[in-house]
Amino acid sequence: MTARMVQLFFIFLASSTKYLVGLSWILVADYSFWEAILITISGAMAGVFFFAYAGEFIGKMWRKVFPKKSDKVKFSWTKRQLVKLRRGYGLMGIAFVTPLLSPPVGAIIASGLVKDKRKIFPYMLLSFTFWSFLICGLFYGFGININIF
Repeated sequence: MTARMVQLFFIFLASSTKYLVGLSWILVADYSFWEAILITISGAMAGVFFFAYAGEFIGKMWRKVFPKKSDKVKFSWTKRQLVKLRRGYGLMGIAFVTPLLSPPVGAIIASGLVKDKRKIFPYMLLSFTFWSFLICGLFYGFGININIF
């Protein structure tokens, strides 16, 4: 029983930082459909909650350790796509792709998008619920193994 609890704890932690890793681990570990849904969604939401509120502090500490070197901003293809997503779809778009990126990235981007952080959580919950049911439904319902990694 304790080995199972430790395993669930690490899956929960993995889901809070890298959602797809936690989801992959729980599918491989042979848990039930509802356990997989519950653990991955709760882990991801814990990550969103933590990084939405701690993201500001982490950003300040990051800028102290690594100050900006120049005023010129370099735009990569990825940054351009995130800006397009943010401008085109807003918080709903950020929440939809957060499971594919990671909860910390999505939470920090969403925190910069809205002033009231409480608005972030319903969208993120809906997004993680959608992706969990989709991936777990394909895996448990149809036997389709989505090789995420």
